[in-house]
Order: sequence, then structure tokens, then C-alpha cells
Amino acid sequence: MLPSEILSSVLNSAPDAMLVVDASGSIVFLNRQVSTLFGYEASELKGRRIEMLVPDRFRTRHVQHCQSFVENERRRPMGIGLELFALRKDGTEFPVEVSLSPIADETGVLVIAAIRDLTERKRAEAALQERLEVHRTMLGASLDGYTSVDAGGRVLDVNPAYVLQSGYTRDELVGMHISELEVVESTAEIAFHLKKIIATGSDVFESAHRRKDGSTWQVEISVTYSKHRGGQFHSFYRDITERKRAEAALRASEAYLRTIVETEPDCVKVLSPDGQLLELNSAGLAMFEVDSIEQANEHGLLNSVCPEYRSAFRDTHQAVMGGARGELEFEIVGFKGTRRWLQCHSAPMRDATGAVVARLAIARDITERKQLESAVLKASNREQQRLGHELHDGLGQDLTGISLLAAALGSSASQGKGPGADELMHLATMTGHAIATCRAIARGLTPVNDATGGLVQALDEMVTVQRESHRVDVRFETVAAAPIRLPTDVQDHLYRIAQEAVTNAQKHGRAELIKVTLNVEPTLVQLEVLDNGVGLAPAGAPSTGMGLKIMRYRAAMIGARLSIGRADSGGTLIVCQCLQLE
Repeated sequence: MLPSEILSSVLNSAPDAMLVVDASGSIVFLNRQVSTLFGYEASELKGRRIEMLVPDRFRTRHVQHCQSFVENERRRPMGIGLELFALRKDGTEFPVEVSLSPIADETGVLVIAAIRDLTERKRAEAALQERLEVHRTMLGASLDGYTSVDAGGRVLDVNPAYVLQSGYTRDELVGMHISELEVVESTAEIAFHLKKIIATGSDVFESAHRRKDGSTWQVEISVTYSKHRGGQFHSFYRDITERKRAEAALRASEAYLRTIVETEPDCVKVLSPDGQLLELNSAGLAMFEVDSIEQANEHGLLNSVCPEYRSAFRDTHQAVMGGARGELEFEIVGFKGTRRWLQCHSAPMRDATGAVVARLAIARDITERKQLESAVLKASNREQQRLGHELHDGLGQDLTGISLLAAALGSSASQGKGPGADELMHLATMTGHAIATCRAIARGLTPVNDATGGLVQALDEMVTVQRESHRVDVRFETVAAAPIRLPTDVQDHLYRIAQEAVTNAQKHGRAELIKVTLNVEPTLVQLEVLDNGVGLAPAGAPSTGMGLKIMRYRAAMIGARLSIGRADSGGTLIVCQCLQLE
């Protein structure tokens, strides 16, 4: 008997293809989905055996399965454990899932078969399997470690990289609690962290893990939470041990360089392209008389440069930002009004691409040098003026007198009168005086002259003049174990140092006894000036006199070592040492 109207209506409304087959395997009913799925009209299938919908290679086994089902009637899926395929009218095969349900009527047992097309499911499963395989391959090839951890913090899976990093085997790691590997966080902190990741969905942080041998390694951990299978944490571990070592070394290097820069007596500054200060060491703060970079920028670096040098300062800055090096001497006025001369050397600072991003400038306070140069120039001018007076008032007068006397004698001779003895003696006296004046002027210009006894003779004459002019006991002694082998200009500077030292002892030290000693050794010439005056100012007191600075300046010019200190007797001892030429 055919299905009732109600059963027919139910089967036609089912989403799956539905067939009703009798005990012989013939199709007695099919719904509309069967036609859609298999491509047959209903008339083509009714009364035909079900095997026409089964591929040839499965038909014999299908008949056996159908017979077994009829003999053991119960509702169940067909082909448990097997992949089932159906055959369309056009000959194409497709995977199916079949569910069998027996019903009975007066004609016998009928079987309702629900057939579902698994093509899309199989395609999706294949795609998923492919993605899983790619995922496994990527995890296996990854240099970063990987773990999946359940919601309770237990390890579910690891990749080979984490096995290698940790020193554990995979079997040892699976089932371990993450607290057995984590070094930085406690078990309670891990639990709190996991809750936070569940709330946010992910996190990236740095920590440390413990290896099987007990050693630790620094890691950067990237965690993602998934609700899959009750909640899982998927974590990647990047070994940052070397990076941390490099960062620590970089910090140490930066601290080392910072210490060097901060202890550097010169001003070290870094300027942005628009001239703003980015870095300024302590010496620079002191030079510009500010307490911070912010204060310096607020005041304006260019405003500290004296107006007459601002254009050159701007030009130098632009040239350095263009890639050139620069050097400039200029004068500044500090925030508190102090004027200083600076000598600045600049170089461009470049980024990794080679682009100029800043200007590095090192400025040295050359105020004292400028003052010394000015003092030496003034002294030279004074000497020139003195020589001019001596030439005009001394030698000039002598030569004028000689000229007049010679003219008178010439006039007498033209009248037939011979010169008298007194007139000739007077002419000789005036000539000798002129010669003596010339020599004195020459000694003033070049006091050290090998033709007149060199440094030893010059010092001896200087001491004699000082003693006779100022009525101070000035003595000179030479200890010569070898000849002097120094260039004339070096000897001249030693003479000027001795002259300055004696003058200072008389003028400022109020000394009553001054001893000048020249020790000449095979490799060294040592000049000492010792006095019994009031001595130097107390330690730490500023020295405002130019005499000591000029002596240091001269010593530096010839590469000599100069020491100025308090003598044991309470006066001042000045020692200047200069190496002999080989």
C-alpha cells in the first residue's frame, strides 16, 4: 500500500531527499528534493531499483546492506564507518549521508531513506583539513615557540621550537601547568593575567621562562584567547635573550658615553634642524648660564650669540645641516650677562638612511685665550711704542747731533780749517752712544741672541737690569751639564717667562729676594724662579692677574711643562721644563 496523504505531505516538506523503498529494493515514493538532487523526473525513478542511484562499484555491497537491514529492522545511519557515494543521472558521483527508517504496512516492510548531499560539507572539511595542515606546517617550521593552553593553564600542545627552547620533550610539556615554566609571575598572578586576556582577547608582554636544566630565557609572549573547546590560549614565544643583552649593553654604552659627555669640560650640544637644543651637557648649561635645556630653548640659543656673529652662526648651522662640517669662533652673552668667546666645531648627525637629522656641536671656552692674545698684542704694541720713543728720543737725537756736528766740521774744512781734537772726540762719543742705543734696542727686540751669549747671557743681563732698576736682590745662577739645544724662539719664550716671573715677584709678591736658576741637562732645560714674597692666593681663590696666564700661554706655545706653586719658604716657585732637541 502506498504512503498515506499525510506521510506524502511530510516527506515532500523535508529538506533532504526522501525515498521510500519496498523489501525488494524498488522505489515506491520520492519527494521533490530527490529529483533536484539526482536530476531524474519522478516517473523515471518510481518502480526502479534503488541501485540505479548507486555507483557500479558499490552496487553488490549495497544489495547486501539492504538485505541485512531488512533482516534486522531498526532506525540507523547507512554504511556506518564507510564513505557513501550516490550517482546522478548525468553520471557524476557525490558524497552522501543516508539515514534508514523502517515502517510496516499490510504489504510488508518499507524503508524510508533520507539522503543528504555532503559535497559542501566535504569541501569545507577538506579546506579545513588543508588549513590545519598548513597551520601544523607553519608551527613546525616556526622559529618562535608555540603552546596551546587550556582555560585552567595546562599545556595542550607545543611546537618543535618550544621543545628546543625549553629543553623538555613534547610528552613532558603536555599536561604541565604554565606556572612550572613561568619565572616572573606567580601562580596567582598567572590566573589573574589569564582572566585579563579572556576579557581583552589578546596580549603581548615580556617575561622569562625556565628551562629543564633550571636556566632561564627571556621571552616576548604574544597570546590570543579562543573560545574553542572550552577556551584555549594560543601563545607564541620569541627568545629575546640576545636582544635583552644587546639592550643592556646599549644602555651601559649610553651611560658610559653620557658620563663622558657630562664630565667633558667643553660644551657638547645637539641641535635640531630648526636650531632647537635637543641635548646639552653640564658644561654647556654653565656656559650659557641656564639650569635646563628648556630654559635655554625658551631664551633662544641664537639670542645668546652676540648680534655681530648671528649671521655667521646661522650660515654655519645651515651648512652643517646640508652635510658639511663647520668651525666658528664667536662671542656669546650668558643668561646672567657673562660674555664668553667660544670656538665651536660642528658635524652633521645622520640616521640609518644617511639623512642629516641633527647637528652635533662641541664648543670650547676660549675667553682666556682671547684675553691672552689681546694682552700679548697690547704688550707688543707697548713695546713698539717704547722702541719708537727710544728711536726718536734717544737714537734719533744722537744721530741728529752727529749730523749737525759733522756738518759743522764739513763747513770748517771747506774754509781750510782742520777739525779740533775736542770736536772729533765729541763726535766719537756721540757715535758710541748711538751704537750703544742701537744695541740696547736690538736686545729689546731679540733679547736671546747666540752672537751675544744666547739665553744665559740674556737672563744674566735681565737680572742685572732688574736688580739695578728696582733695588731688589735678584740673583742668577746657571747649572750647565750640557749645551743648550733649543730653537731661538723657544729660548725667547723661556726668557719672557723668566722676565714675567721676576716682574710679578717684584710688583705683586713684594719679594725682597728673587733667585733665577737655569739647569741645563742633556735632555732637559729647566728654568726656576723662586722668591720670598707673599706667595700665591689660597687654594680655590680665583686668579685675575694676566701675568700667570701669559706664562702658561707661552709655555703651551713651546710645549713646555709649567708649574706654579707655593714655595717651602712661603714665597712662590715657578718651574718651566722644556725638552732638548735630539
